[in-house]
Amino acid sequence: MRLIVLVLFTIFSSQSEQINKVSLLYKGGENNIYEKLDISEDSIIYESKIQGKKIFSCHEKTKPEFWDSINRVINISNFDKVKIRPHSNEFPIRIITIETQKKSHKAVVGSQDMLIKDLNKILEQKIEQIRKKKR
Repeated sequence: MRLIVLVLFTIFSSQSEQINKVSLLYKGGENNIYEKLDISEDSIIYESKIQGKKIFSCHEKTKPEFWDSINRVINISNFDKVKIRPHSNEFPIRIITIETQKKSHKAVVGSQDMLIKDLNKILEQKIEQIRKKKR
């Protein structure tokens, strides 16, 4: 019985890094775009710039159900398997960062990376929702 409890504890503790923040960053390209979305348990911060000039920013409180939805879809081991994508200076680079208590996990990704498709979908929907506020 103790062995089963120990094995279960080991499995769950290794998979449950507490997530502190998730970030999505677009930067570069022909127009030197900078667009960043930082999501933590208590706040969402968005900022956009073109050629270094601030275009729009937004700060709002994170709804608990939104934070829970992000945590449900994140699998750190899958995220760490995402390959670094080559990029051209013609298009903005897309970087997702997941900060945990232990370390920062970072990947240059494409929107079609299947290992993190659910996380991509949530981040893209949120950033699109915020972009609509500035229109």
